[in-house]
Amino acid sequence: MNKSRKNRKMHIIAGIVAIALILYASVTLISIKAHTQRAQEQKAALEQKIDELGTTKSVVEIAEEELGLVQPGAVVIETEPES
Repeated sequence: MNKSRKNRKMHIIAGIVAIALILYASVTLISIKAHTQRAQEQKAALEQKIDELGTTKSVVEIAEEELGLVQPGAVVIETEPES
């Protein structure tokens, strides 16, 4: 009878451990799927940005707005900021 009780306890413990491992694996899988989804969204946004930056219009806008460059023959008028 003592061996039977020991076996039963071992089966219960093994079952609890198995359930805990399954729960852990499920939570981990859900987390990985969410991370993958975010990464795919970021990748799509970056690919769109790459496509946009490849156009001449985008290159000119960046050169003018961010780098302060002007096209040949353009006249630059500087004003003082309002106080």
